[in-house]
Amino acid sequence: MRFFKHGDVLAIVLPEELRKSSGVSENDEFEFFELEKGFFALASKKIVGDKMKGEALLLLKPSEKKEFKSADFSFSILTDQELNLRKQFFEIGIKKGELIGVKDFDGKNYVASKKFFDFACKKVLRMNSSFTLENAAKELNISIDGLKVALMILKEKGEVIEKKKNLFSLVK
Repeated sequence: MRFFKHGDVLAIVLPEELRKSSGVSENDEFEFFELEKGFFALASKKIVGDKMKGEALLLLKPSEKKEFKSADFSFSILTDQELNLRKQFFEIGIKKGELIGVKDFDGKNYVASKKFFDFACKKVLRMNSSFTLENAAKELNISIDGLKVALMILKEKGEVIEKKKNLFSLVK
């Protein structure tokens, strides 16, 4: 596929074979998401509407899903721009209690599925004294990004403090 000029905008042609296999028809409505620079997703508005519950995290950048493949067991670290691209998904997930999210002082948004957060929380709350992000990730067998998401949420809840960059301690 390639982009081409169509009036004042760029357009893309859906090859006939793909159109037929996906059942796309003229006037079907789709949402177009940029997940990261140069990485796009195209989703039918009908399907996106039907699957809002747990599907928000399926739209995460692949680099943030290394460890977890299921939408109900995921996490993400997003900029405001990335969050706004998927705002409707995250708002619904948070309202339904399926997603937990916080914005930290570093300007990033930390979002986790309830299942991932509960999983990580159980491990983190067993830690003793102070710990670094890297050492705890190895000890708990959780990716650094996943652990950071859980710690930022726990920090917001007042259960963990960050003594200095990437050095954490449980609040007792």
